Amino acid sequence: MNGSRVQSASTPIPHLTAEDAEGAENSAVVRDDREMVSGNDGSRVAGVWRTSACSAFCGEWMREERMIEDRHDAPPIPEAEPAAGGADAVEEAARLRSELVRMAAEFDNYRKGVAREREIHREKARDEAALALLPVYDVLQRALHAHSCEEEGTALREVLAQLQGLVEEALRRLGCEAYSSVGKTFDPLYHEALFAEQADVDKNVILDEFERGFVRNDRVVRPAKVKVSLGRPGGVTE
Repeated sequence: MNGSRVQSASTPIPHLTAEDAEGAENSAVVRDDREMVSGNDGSRVAGVWRTSACSAFCGEWMREERMIEDRHDAPPIPEAEPAAGGADAVEEAARLRSELVRMAAEFDNYRKGVAREREIHREKARDEAALALLPVYDVLQRALHAHSCEEEGTALREVLAQLQGLVEEALRRLGCEAYSSVGKTFDPLYHEALFAEQADVDKNVILDEFERGFVRNDRVVRPAKVKVSLGRPGGVTE
């Protein structure tokens, strides 16, 4: 019996499947454990040890087979691919940025244009208000000139002077300033000649002023209406 057990231990192990190996491992371990309990001789212990080693080898082989099968059955891990449309996204962002800059520039130009137009309308409204007050100023100035022979401090003269002062203050608040023309050289930008005559002064010298001229922000609101000298008598006239 001992010889047969030794011979069986030296016999090559046939090829086993995973299921056969697992069943053989369980049955061999149970049988050899029983033999170790029933027998005490050395041959039985050696046989149990060899059977246990075979069972351990079969179990290890079975676990490796399962690991290989699990690796084959596992789904493949997809490789990382570059983000689709990355270049298109960069180009789109650049296009949107350029469009935003263009719209911002257009809006800034529009805002400046509206501000300029508003200022032009404001200046035009002030000019119209000043032109509406100038006839009142002219009438008061003529009235004071007509009553210049009267004594200072009379009621009428005081009233006319106060009214003229109020009109002048209103014109100053609108930015208008009067300029005198008598004795100055005629300038078509600032003067409008109504009369011309020979006088004992140089040619083109203003002799008299009928209406005072006004400027506003270095612009002529109304030119002065004047009389101009044609030169001394006996000289060349034009």
